[in-house]
Amino acid sequence: MDKLLPAFSENNIAIAFCADDNFAPCTAVLIRSILSTGSENNNYDFVLLHSGMRTENQRKLTEITAGHQNASMRFIDVMTFIAQYNFFIGTVREEKEISKETYYRLLIPEIMSEYEKVLYLDGDMTALCDVAEVYHIELGDHLVAACRDLVGLMAYYNPSYCIDRQNGQTQKEYWDGDLKVKDANQYFNAGLTLFNIPAFRAEYSMDYLLEYAVSRHWKAHDQDILNILCQDKSVLIESNWNSIYGDAPQFLPDDLRAEYQDCWAHPKIAHFAGPFKPWTVPDAPFQERFWPYAAETPYLETLLRQLITHNTGSGTGNSRFAMEIQFKQGQVGMRYLLRLARLWLDYKLKGGAQ
Repeated sequence: MDKLLPAFSENNIAIAFCADDNFAPCTAVLIRSILSTGSENNNYDFVLLHSGMRTENQRKLTEITAGHQNASMRFIDVMTFIAQYNFFIGTVREEKEISKETYYRLLIPEIMSEYEKVLYLDGDMTALCDVAEVYHIELGDHLVAACRDLVGLMAYYNPSYCIDRQNGQTQKEYWDGDLKVKDANQYFNAGLTLFNIPAFRAEYSMDYLLEYAVSRHWKAHDQDILNILCQDKSVLIESNWNSIYGDAPQFLPDDLRAEYQDCWAHPKIAHFAGPFKPWTVPDAPFQERFWPYAAETPYLETLLRQLITHNTGSGTGNSRFAMEIQFKQGQVGMRYLLRLARLWLDYKLKGGAQ
């Protein structure tokens, strides 16, 4: 493929996503939130890595940037890079699979080789302030910058948390023994990763990264890979930039528990990692930050249908009844019901598809 060049000659904020068709709706909400919280002085260069995303979804995502002179949306099909690799997409704790697209972030240094820095963001995030602040962080000789994995550390410091139900392995045993993490408190969540492209490419080739990725069954997949390869070569930034809900902060040491509480109270990016996603769980943490942006995308109807299906086992009803169904079942309160109903009505008045 031709070399991918920055979309703008000045103030180019390069942001990469990796998504399939299932993740297109929440990625749309993230893009909408970035543009809404961003500055007109910055140019937002969006690049989405995929392997066969439907043209319809590419069109809808592009529509979100239409009318923004300081935004560009491009799509890169990576199938030629990964066709020969069989990534482990299972989990050892739950009977489910993740998307293979999570590994595509390992391709960013190669595909975006003409860039100095690239900010990778998971699609299940919502920006609450200008992400350009992260992009401008000085990396020096470090390969990446990311946020401490506070939720992972809740499991690490919980002696009874079992990461592998088959053999009873704890999170601490996995990080200390299998991964040989030198300092668990430095382990980062890769949902937000700022890549130093020249430094990363000088250290690791794409072929090496992909071969390493398929060399074993990683419990946290490419996140484990980046943590191992970037040990002593990463910069930890404020955890507020990757605010994730955790249900066991009591296991954290005092200083990390204070960091988590500040992260929770003053989020800069809300990350709906794990099962607590607004489009599947009523009143999910930070959901009030998600739905207003969702209402400004072509996917509000889709996201509400997912909410219905996940909580009622039926997706046959029209989405306008999603809030009523859940209210009758006692899953949500009146305030939540009215808020979503108002968003739905505004969406329909603006011509949203039925």
